[in-house]
Amino acid sequence: MNELQVFEYNENQIRTFVDDKCNPWLVAKDVCGVLGYAMSSSIAQLITNVPMEWKGIKPIDTPGGEQEMLCLSEQGLYFFLARSDKPSALPFQKWIAGDVIPSIRRTGSYSREISRKELAMLVIQAEEEKEKLLIENKSMKPKVEFFDAVTGSKSAIDIGSVAKVLNFRNIGRNTLFRFLRDHKVLMSDNIPYQEYIDRNYFRTIEQKWRTPEGETRITIKTVVYQRGVDFIRKLLVKKGFENQHMHLIGER
Repeated sequence: MNELQVFEYNENQIRTFVDDKCNPWLVAKDVCGVLGYAMSSSIAQLITNVPMEWKGIKPIDTPGGEQEMLCLSEQGLYFFLARSDKPSALPFQKWIAGDVIPSIRRTGSYSREISRKELAMLVIQAEEEKEKLLIENKSMKPKVEFFDAVTGSKSAIDIGSVAKVLNFRNIGRNTLFRFLRDHKVLMSDNIPYQEYIDRNYFRTIEQKWRTPEGETRITIKTVVYQRGVDFIRKLLVKKGFENQHMHLIGER
């Protein structure tokens, strides 16, 4: 069943939906209310003469939760209105048949005319949202430009810089190293597994340095290519970490 839609007729709300066979249905209680039947009356009794195949119990969302309610199909509605003694039955039927049902069949919904006041409110809300986005985009622009510069470069950066440019919540240099070790991207000494070097995600560089005693030492440093930065980002997202400006960068 499609989403419940509500429209108004003479300040009365009519709940309607389209079933999985594209057939419109209306809540019988709402129809009876429009015609002026007392709500103390039994809805089931009011529509007792409607054939069974044109009425039925349907799940309807209400402020108190989902409830089972009597509903009328399009055929059931016309059958009911044709036998009603209420003066409002014929105008209501003309409006349903000439306006609402054709609109539902064309678009899957009924769109009532928006008043000038409502239109003005929508414009104000849109402008407020636009201003909010402009402020947010301005504050995020340096981070996005930095990300684009790094991932668009052929050079490699260290793991600390990767953590900064990706800007994931609670992911710093040491946490990122641990994450990559835990997920078998880096070995225990923070050197990438050969598989990821072959994919051009990482490379290692030798760094020579001298101790105060004059002894030469060599350390291996892992750096990350642009493809590796994107690989790490996608792996963090897959594992449920939150990127603090993902909505601006998007999935690359």
